[in-house]
Amino acid sequence: MGSIPDLLGLLLAGLALQVVNEALTTAALVFAQGQTVWQVLAGSRGRDQVVLVANLAVGVFMASLTSWAVWTAFLVPLAIGALRYVYSSSVRLQQHEDAFKRLEEVTNALNQLDEAAVLEELVAGSARLFRAEAVEVVLGNGTVVSGTGRGNEQLAAADALPVIVHRPLQAAGEHLGEIRLRFASQVTLTDAEQRTFSTLAAIAGVSIANARQHEQTRQDAILDPLTNLPNRRALMVAINLALAEHPDTVSLLLVDLDRFKDVNDTLGHAAGDPPAGGQ
Repeated sequence: MGSIPDLLGLLLAGLALQVVNEALTTAALVFAQGQTVWQVLAGSRGRDQVVLVANLAVGVFMASLTSWAVWTAFLVPLAIGALRYVYSSSVRLQQHEDAFKRLEEVTNALNQLDEAAVLEELVAGSARLFRAEAVEVVLGNGTVVSGTGRGNEQLAAADALPVIVHRPLQAAGEHLGEIRLRFASQVTLTDAEQRTFSTLAAIAGVSIANARQHEQTRQDAILDPLTNLPNRRALMVAINLALAEHPDTVSLLLVDLDRFKDVNDTLGHAAGDPPAGGQ
């Protein structure tokens, strides 16, 4: 068996190596992802620290074992391979869980009935989700909503960003537009990120369609379909609000078209509807 000082020295050397490796890895993630040191360390949720301790334990154990019997050195690759497999599986599982939670947060924010709010959340959420320099939503009616994850100061150069990854926005077979991710340099989304982007685009299309349907239903409830003017319900709401706010100063003006009924009676509603609708 190795002496206690030797094992202690090996433990301290391994600890120093792991600390340096952790510091360099954290610095690289801080630079690449634009996060703080605390955010990077918190993101591992103790997983890296557990692996560090496990690596040191395995190293000390194998050193002790090989000092007792040299042939046991052949077990080192097996121990390292098993430890690497467990760690890789844990990392992949944690990455999938984190990606699903981030996607869930973004899609939950799209659950609104105002189209402008849906588009705003879609742009902001996509920038966070994929760390894009800029995000654009281009709708079929010409509306363009842009934004970034780092602030509006980047918007002026958004059109100049060369790399674009896009997905169509659709609902019930209708093409509503598309969402574009813009990057300053060449970026290749992983298969998981590609699926996440497609899922987000599909949910966003439905959210936009739902918001439009809600607005159309609201308009149908208060506007006359022929004249596109407020109907009786909207008139009563407006009168009640006016009376509540200014009960002593409210006036109501009535306008009537003489003999317009004769047009409908003699020529039919097909002839009377266009003038009534302003055509």
